[in-house]
Amino acid sequence: MADTVFDLDAVFAEQRQAPFRFKWDGREWELPHLHDIDIHLLNRIHEAESFSADEVMDLFPQLFAPRDRVEWLKTPQPALMLTTLFTQWMEHVGVTPGESVGSGDSSSSTEPKSKQTSTGSTASASPKRSSRRPRKTATPPANS
Repeated sequence: MADTVFDLDAVFAEQRQAPFRFKWDGREWELPHLHDIDIHLLNRIHEAESFSADEVMDLFPQLFAPRDRVEWLKTPQPALMLTTLFTQWMEHVGVTPGESVGSGDSSSSTEPKSKQTSTGSTASASPKRSSRRPRKTATPPANS
């Protein structure tokens, strides 16, 4: 029996998602799909409930390929542009703003649904009202 080697490179290449391409400052740029970024960076994104402008400015250079990172840092980066870019990138990767990034492709439960074992209900089957008298309401405390 020949030793076979699992070709993870080939599997990863087949599973890669389309990158997010955009134009800014007269140049085309590319951000990887969320599933293709380094797990450490993904954890940073996942742990953040919302990003400040500083966090976005720190995050984006790390998303670019090394050859583009230096050029990205030379471009103007107004806050509105960064927040718009971040929102559009998140939509591209299938995450709704405010949603956890880890929940984009989550599957439904694999547990079988419970089978109903009785037709009982909490409603009374009696056509008659209860013969008990209504409860008395509490007497308000006396003023002292």
